[in-house]
Amino acid sequence: MKKKVLFSLSIFMLVIAVCTQGAFAIVIEDFETGVLGSDWVYKGSGSSTPVIGSASAHDGTYGIKDPGWFYHSGALGQVSEGDVISAWFRPGQSTSGGRFYLGFGADDSGTHSFISASNTNDIRFQDNPSYSHTQLNVSPQTWTLDSWYLMEIVWQTGGSAIGNLYGSDGTTLLNSVTQTGLTRTTGGVAIRSFDNFDIDTIEVNKATNPVPEPATMLLLGSGLLGLFGFKRKKIKS
Repeated sequence: MKKKVLFSLSIFMLVIAVCTQGAFAIVIEDFETGVLGSDWVYKGSGSSTPVIGSASAHDGTYGIKDPGWFYHSGALGQVSEGDVISAWFRPGQSTSGGRFYLGFGADDSGTHSFISASNTNDIRFQDNPSYSHTQLNVSPQTWTLDSWYLMEIVWQTGGSAIGNLYGSDGTTLLNSVTQTGLTRTTGGVAIRSFDNFDIDTIEVNKATNPVPEPATMLLLGSGLLGLFGFKRKKIKS
């Protein structure tokens, strides 16, 4: 009988824990299958068969090196205003430097992108209609080659986004750039890199699971406590 009481209490605590969560993170791609799945659509400007291997891994077993433009057409890879998109990357040793593009709102017609550019020593936004390159806002940045960084896009409502660059600990903010006037509001995640950039663990923090209002929480809690009390009375009878 005591197990039933503990079960009811566990359900109550679990529901409260779930309901108090706000945004939640989803791993879109960690490359752990060793291949790019069929949801990734190739759009040119580089390799259609990029190398996925352990040498490019930040975490887990595999990462990817220097893919051409690919965008994610599947449901898992869809993002929209209000979401936060992130990816780990590492600029490798290259005499000319390279770039990593993290696209958002992507489809067959193009994407917006936030770019880490060791070849021009900056971070920047671009608009990429038909996967071409229209330069937007830029912020200077000095790079440490062969060091991991975390890139983050805070995609705000109303056509704006903030691009954040974090250090190898994933929490130290190194630089930011803000862009307004963006026209896309939803679409897939996209990636591209060249000249020895490794990429790993693309993630989205979805802003579609809002914290319930206090009244809703109280009603839910009262109902579950009532259920708990009912089970206790039933056990005593």
